[in-house]
Amino acid sequence: MLEQQVLVNQIVAENINKEINRILEVIGQSSKTQAKQARSELIRTANYSRIALLVTVVTALGLTLWVSLWLGKAIVEPLNQLTGVSERIAQGSLEETLDFSPNNEFGIVATALNTMLTQLRETLADLEQRVSERTQALQAKTESLEITLKKLRLSEANYHQLINNLQAGVIIYSPEGNIIMANLAACQLLDISSDVTFLDESGAILPPEQHPYQQVLATEVPVENYVMGIRRQPPLDSIWTLVNAFPSFDDQNRLTKVVVLLLDITDRKLAEEKLRHRALHDALTGLPNRTLLRERLDHAIQRLKRYPDNLFAVLFIDLDRFKVINDSLGHLVGDQLLIHVAETLKDNVRSCDMVARLGGDEFVILLEDLNSPHQVIQIIERIEKDLKKPVQLMNKTLFTSASIGIALSSPDYSTGEDILRDADNAMYRAKGIDTPTVKPDESPV
Repeated sequence: MLEQQVLVNQIVAENINKEINRILEVIGQSSKTQAKQARSELIRTANYSRIALLVTVVTALGLTLWVSLWLGKAIVEPLNQLTGVSERIAQGSLEETLDFSPNNEFGIVATALNTMLTQLRETLADLEQRVSERTQALQAKTESLEITLKKLRLSEANYHQLINNLQAGVIIYSPEGNIIMANLAACQLLDISSDVTFLDESGAILPPEQHPYQQVLATEVPVENYVMGIRRQPPLDSIWTLVNAFPSFDDQNRLTKVVVLLLDITDRKLAEEKLRHRALHDALTGLPNRTLLRERLDHAIQRLKRYPDNLFAVLFIDLDRFKVINDSLGHLVGDQLLIHVAETLKDNVRSCDMVARLGGDEFVILLEDLNSPHQVIQIIERIEKDLKKPVQLMNKTLFTSASIGIALSSPDYSTGEDILRDADNAMYRAKGIDTPTVKPDESPV
């Protein structure tokens, strides 16, 4: 039974497989038919699509062409006009106008451009008017400036002529200390072709930083009425000048130059020196008088206070029995004797010492910068020895001597008159030691 059942199942399975194959064949044939139909439909649809696409492309090309033509007319042409007008405006033509329809953007731009051109033309016309007025004004100013310049040149020429003809020297220095200008009088005073040395009023060499123009450069303050000597090379003589120097500033208050005025006062200076010499010196012997001696004594006392080691001494000298000689032999002989005594005293002192005549037969010697009092004794001994030597005056041989009082420097002295008084008192105590005599063949004195 089992085998029969298996056989039956095999038969049934074969039948089923055959049916299935038949069905599959039917389905395959049907699918092929449908596929052919579908392919045909697709081909037909593709053909229709190509036609539609071609029509669409042709239509799009037509629309594009139409749009291009429209844009060319509506945009490109106005732009070309705008470009042409802009180029002509750039070349200077302001008479251009644009005539566009005001219903679009180009019309608005054209209206604005036309308005701008109108304003530019009006502005240009106004500027031309102003330029014309300014040109006329400038021409007038130019003519005025030319006239002023001619006047300035004439004034400058007159200025230079005036400066060069001044008897006073004029020198202009730059801020660096260089000479910018010097007139003829300044060149003659300074003798610019040679070296010169500047002196202060006392005759001492003036350091460069104390030159008047250097003082003004350093302080920017004027120097007024400064007496300065100018020592020039031989054979030219030294001269004395009255100097005034003042600074010049610009608008920013910066120093631009220093002007120096030099006035030759040599004659006045010499006259003043002569007057001062006469006022301070003895007319007969040329020795310093009491006034100059007192000044020198005061200076020595003040110096002693600063430098206690700088000793000095005062010798008060009085000729013995000078009045007898003067009265018996005459004033001329007496004067000659006084001159001889003055020369003898000067010969026995150093250049740093002073010999003065107080009047009559009284002389004073100021000995400065002494190392010890012993030096004073040596000088006195030389003086006494020389004064005792016979002297031949106006055919008469005289013998004379002198009484000498000594006063040594001391911090106790406050004025020159104090030490001079003590020296005078010392002289009186020494008075009468020697008396002047004459040779026996002469009349007794």
